[in-house]
This record gives sequence, C-alpha cells and structure tokens, in this order.
Amino acid sequence: MVRVKTRDWGAQFNDVSDLIQRKSQGLAQHEINALAEVTAHDGTHAYGRHGFQTGWEAQFVRAATRISPDQAFDPRGLNPTIRRWSSSGPTPDVRMLQLFDPGGAPPGPVDYKTVAGATSGGFITPEAQEHARSQGSIIAQRIAGPNHYAAQWRFKTGPHHILTPLNSILVAVPPYRPGAPYGLGFSPGKHGSAVLHDRRFVVKCIDAFFRRLAWRDFIGPVTSDTHKASFIRPREGKIAFPEMSDLASYFDLDIRWQKSATLIFRRNHNAATHSHDGWRLITMYPDDREAGWAPSLWFSDENKRLLRRDSRFNADTRQYFWTGGVCNFEKTNKQDYPVPAWAAAG
Repeated sequence: MVRVKTRDWGAQFNDVSDLIQRKSQGLAQHEINALAEVTAHDGTHAYGRHGFQTGWEAQFVRAATRISPDQAFDPRGLNPTIRRWSSSGPTPDVRMLQLFDPGGAPPGPVDYKTVAGATSGGFITPEAQEHARSQGSIIAQRIAGPNHYAAQWRFKTGPHHILTPLNSILVAVPPYRPGAPYGLGFSPGKHGSAVLHDRRFVVKCIDAFFRRLAWRDFIGPVTSDTHKASFIRPREGKIAFPEMSDLASYFDLDIRWQKSATLIFRRNHNAATHSHDGWRLITMYPDDREAGWAPSLWFSDENKRLLRRDSRFNADTRQYFWTGGVCNFEKTNKQDYPVPAWAAAG
C-alpha cells in the first residue's frame, strides 16, 4: 500500500472538489426541475428551451430559424443533441430515436414549430443554471410581502404616473465567478435579422462543420437559389466551416458569450384581498444584462379600456417606465430601488 499525503494538495484540489460537488448537485436539481416543468405543461420553459442539455447546436438553429429546442414531441429539448449523435454513424440507432417517437421515426419538417425569438442562449453547464436559479430566487423572495404590492410607472412623454400590482419581475444575476459565462448564444448580425432559414439546411451545415466537409461534399449543385452562392462558387473545394465563427458568419449570426442570466418570475394577484401568492419561475436564460431587477408591465384588456378613456394615459405598455418605486396597497410605505439601465427610459 502506498501512503499519499493529502493535506498539501492545495487550492487546485479544493477547486476541483468544489466543481465536482456543484456539478453533481446542479445536475440532480436540473433533473428534478426539468421533469416538473414538463409535468406542469403550463408554458414555463426554463429548462426545455435553455437548459445545458439542448447544446449550442439547438441554440444556433433557433437563431437561424426561430425554431426553439423544446417541441411538443420533445419537451425537454433533447432532440438536437441526442438524435445527432445517435444517427452520426453509418446506421442510425433506432433505440435512441424511440426516445422521441414510439415508432422510431424522426419527426418531419412540419413537426417543428416556429415559436421563439431571434436571440438564443442556453446554459453551458448544469451548475451554472442552478446557480442562476438559486440567486434569482433569493432576490425574488426579497420582493414580497405587503410593502411590495404595487410598482410605480412614469409615462414616457409626460409627468403622469400610474400604480399597478407588482405581478411580474425580471431579475438579472451576475456571473457565478469573475469572467465565467453562463452560456453561449447567438443573435442576428447586421444583415441577418430578417432572414429565416430552413431548419434542415441549417442542421446540414452544422453537421458539415463537425465533419469538416468541403462545400461540394454537402451543398450539392450551386444555383442562384443557394444561400450566398457567389461566396460558395470560388470555394467549393475548401472546407466550408473551419471555425464556428465561419458557420455563424455564413448565417449572419453573432456569437455571444453570455456573462449574466435573466430570470422572469410571475405571481397571481388577488384583487379582493389586495394580495399576491408566491413567485413562480417562468423562464431563465443566459444574457448580457447588468445585474439588477425591475418589474415588467402588463395591462389586461379591461385596464387598457380604462386607460383609453383617460386622455392622459396610453394603453401601450412600451410607453411606460418604472420609476424605481414600490409601495403597499395603502400607498403609505414607499420604497425606491435603483433602476437598471435596461429598464430605464431611453
């Protein structure tokens, strides 16, 4: 038996030990929360759409096509990564395909629904997502009680103010360690915001990136309908996408290292008792916002009608900005919070 001293392993050992522990705990919590999200089936999409299991490929597809990783046949967003690796060999692994369809048949183009926005982002590790959830929940718990019943808003072009029940908040949390990104995402570049690509074509290009294929090996005959045909023709014999940046550039997408995380919480308002129930997480995703929180404004159809009757106000929620003020129902206890730049009037 060889005796090994462990007392002098130092900070490096402690860092590795801490990482393994956080990763294990984060993965366990991720599985619990992802299952609860799928079971609830109530529109929440923190895990199926932005979880680490979706992979950067699914986030790339979303930015290029507006098709989100989570789909009706795949609510946990596993399809983009597991299916790709299970079918990358000479013969697809039908056992893996059955994860998504009892017959083992891959979903067709019509099964994928376009439901997402242009900017995408997914957490790169389970511990990063769990840290974001934990920190965001701590902040949300502080914004509770009777003294956080309502938020004050200012109309964009005038001195008029309104108070509305504090039913929804957006929380941005800072990096879990200096310089560490929460996720990798993509957004439309200068010329890409109005272009929607066919999902099958985008997946074909991602596969070509992994397999280091030349243009002529996967693009087929270059015609006037081929995306960026004039760019491809003189390069047909060269590797299409030597780097991920080349793949993103072809689809006019910017790569984003996202160093903050955004969480959206909502709660139900009881007008009869002038109270709220607890906050519930709607979604969370990697982002680039400065740390802070702000309420988000929503008007019911009835409130919009009431506002239209008063010439001082506008029913368009985009015309209102949070003043930083919150108060109780009686308006006798007002508190002022700092307004982050992303929530302030432009």
